[in-house]
Amino acid sequence: MTELVRTYIERNVSGTWSDISNYVVDDIEYEYLIPANEADDLLASVGRLNLVMNNGDGSFSPNSNFRRGTPIRVTTVYDGFSKERFKGTILDINPDTLEWGDQFVKVLVVDWMNFAANFPMTVEARLDDKTEDEAIAYLLSRIENQPESVTYHGSRETFDFVFDTIKKQTKVYSEFNKLALSEFAPIYVKGGNHLVIESADTRHGMR
Repeated sequence: MTELVRTYIERNVSGTWSDISNYVVDDIEYEYLIPANEADDLLASVGRLNLVMNNGDGSFSPNSNFRRGTPIRVTTVYDGFSKERFKGTILDINPDTLEWGDQFVKVLVVDWMNFAANFPMTVEARLDDKTEDEAIAYLLSRIENQPESVTYHGSRETFDFVFDTIKKQTKVYSEFNKLALSEFAPIYVKGGNHLVIESADTRHGMR
């Protein structure tokens, strides 16, 4: 039977990951992927990781090495096998100043879907005769913050046109949702910010 050895919490500063697990107090909480199992729930929600850090020495007050945008990842190790469970960037650092001064800070980390949820659409015009994969590849080519990798499962449908209802306030996330519903297959981020675009064939267990 496989035995859990340890869960590591790390931060990345200047391209180097360092272990901060010993500063984490209480259980970590994270949620990602698709929250429900209904026919119209096909797009993953923004993944969130909640941490409480021991800030007794002030290391985790907002500073140059621990601030909004700092990459954080969660890795579990089973009998020497390492698996990245969650990766994102800090969205909020909230010092507990009520009872304990700055002894502890609450940290919220979000995954790549948070970027998609806030990045405005920048397409110039609708595209004709495109599959979901082609539409998403085009979208990703026009945004600055890329997922670490993208896995395409091969779209089944070709749409007469896409991006035909874009408004100034439309975000990339909204277009992901339309494409997922049109293809009837999930779009989600797993593990370390790896974007997965399933197809209708995958959805129905044909692969």
